[in-house]
Amino acid sequence: MISDRYVYSSLAYQGAASLSLEWIETLNEQALKPDLAVFIDVELETVMNRLKSKRSVMENMETLQKVRDVYLKFVAKGELVRLDGNRAKDEVAEALYALVLKFLET
Repeated sequence: MISDRYVYSSLAYQGAASLSLEWIETLNEQALKPDLAVFIDVELETVMNRLKSKRSVMENMETLQKVRDVYLKFVAKGELVRLDGNRAKDEVAEALYALVLKFLET
C-alpha cells in the first residue's frame, strides 16, 4: 500500500494543536505500521509559496513549524525517513524513487 499523510499526518497536526502526542499515539496504536514512511521536508517559506491561495486555516507559519517539529521527532526516532524536498520536483521524485528501490532491495 502507498499512502500520503496517513497516521503521521494526524499525529503531526494534532500534536501541533497542543494535544498530547503520547495520547494521540495511544489512540492510533491499532493502525497498521508502515514498512517505510518518508517525510519530505520543505522549508516553510517554500511551503507557503507553493500553497499560495490554497492554504487552509492550519497552514500558517506558526502551525507549520509545530507540525514540522513533530515530524522531525519521528525522524529522530527512526520512524520516518527525511527526504530533502527543497529541490526541483523531478529531483525529489528521483530521490524518492531511489530511496524506495533501496528499501525494496533489503
